[in-house]
Amino acid sequence: MPIYQSHDGVETRDNSIDEPTNPDGTWKVLLHGGYGNPFDFRLTSDIHTLFPNSYIFSLSAAVNDNRLWDADNTQKDLDHLESLINALMALYGLNYSNGALIGISNGGMMALRLVNRLNFSKVVSVSGTYNAPEDFTYTGKVLLINSIRDKIIPYAGNASNNSIADSLTAIGQTATVQNEALLGVKLGSFYHSWDEIKELTDLNNKIEVFLNA
Repeated sequence: MPIYQSHDGVETRDNSIDEPTNPDGTWKVLLHGGYGNPFDFRLTSDIHTLFPNSYIFSLSAAVNDNRLWDADNTQKDLDHLESLINALMALYGLNYSNGALIGISNGGMMALRLVNRLNFSKVVSVSGTYNAPEDFTYTGKVLLINSIRDKIIPYAGNASNNSIADSLTAIGQTATVQNEALLGVKLGSFYHSWDEIKELTDLNNKIEVFLNA
């Protein structure tokens, strides 16, 4: 169902909640990629089908910011997400020990930044990298999945994004990190979106195994 949360008193962000019929106390927060939206990412990722007994919160970056998470600069999205997530936890009686954070691309970057502040049990970043100005301090479990042929966020990095190697070094200082570097080839692919990564590996199965371990 859609929910709406005020953002800076200027606009509302549209979010999505799946409330399970038989909740088991687990919950997942989904962060869409740049220029995406929470409803499309909910459907594309299909996390609600993988985990039918979990609460699924698919959250939105600001419309006025072109739905881009501020994953490497100001505190605005960090403050917004902390407030919203803590409100959802209180509403549904949840705790961080049973929560997981899952992001794609710009949302994966935001997820890796957010766990420095909110202590989710596990975090999954697909086609993302760690670009935050803060040192990585999260001590939980991290799954990074990237294609070495990614044309949007290059595996080797560029002027705007850190390399996956640098990200692994930063994250590995405190967290238990698992990295999937995908080698497959698919003509016409940008090797970046959820569906494109699914063509290279059994993405949803890898995430299911990681989160259930």
